[in-house]
Amino acid sequence: MTYREAIAAALREELARDERTFLLGEGIGYGSGAFRVTAGMLSQFGERRIRDAPRSDAALAAVAIGAAMGGLVPIVEMRSGALALAAAGQLMNHRTLPIVIRAPLGDDGAPAAIAISPEVRVVAPASPADAKGMLKSAIRHAGPVIVLEHRSLYDLSGEVPDDPDYQAPLEGARIIRDGAALTIVAYSHAVEESRSAAAILEDHGISAEILDLRALVPLDTAAVAASIAKTGRVILASEGTADAEIAASIYRGAFRSLRAPIEIVSPARSRDIVKVATRLG
Repeated sequence: MTYREAIAAALREELARDERTFLLGEGIGYGSGAFRVTAGMLSQFGERRIRDAPRSDAALAAVAIGAAMGGLVPIVEMRSGALALAAAGQLMNHRTLPIVIRAPLGDDGAPAAIAISPEVRVVAPASPADAKGMLKSAIRHAGPVIVLEHRSLYDLSGEVPDDPDYQAPLEGARIIRDGAALTIVAYSHAVEESRSAAAILEDHGISAEILDLRALVPLDTAAVAASIAKTGRVILASEGTADAEIAASIYRGAFRSLRAPIEIVSPARSRDIVKVATRLG
């Protein structure tokens, strides 16, 4: 299943499971959404559940808050991660309302402010399985969640559980490649770039460990610290979202284990990761 198909499957399953859920966004019905994730859903669920809206992200957030206060579960699509910032400021004042904001990342990144409010969970799935599982968990979560989807991942394929109750946790980093020479901390599309870089580095005799953060809020600082305690060196492969905040968290949690300063590669590209890692290694 592709990343796009996994997201669509999660939306269809949750819309069918709970009649309180509905989709809201610019062109989300008749236009099938920014990246055609919602294609066919208007004819399946009707205009009451698939709601087209004007392009005003602050208004989308306000409507979602009002709907959630009325007992509904809004799932809002915004056209970019940067635009989701307009929602974050409103959502942090409504931490007990079930609201999901879906927004794509890209080379422009999303503003750092999106990922510094502890009241709003922020996840950035890097695989089709996480894209489905984390979105389903976000929809069922009791508070607001921003789900960042990278534009370059929509056609990525991978194994995805077909269990309609499958969910993935909204927190907790995961080691996806063991290594000993250095740690690459990554999220979203940067995970794929890190995989490519690690394969090249292996040919140069450098063993890189890859840690997929999965969630930006809350950040799994314990997992990051444990990996750095083993390797002593770290590269943050970033999408331009909250670089300084993540780096500061790494310093706070793993300062005594660091044998070299933190290196940040943003936006993450495999060739740039290789250059930095070769210098560190």
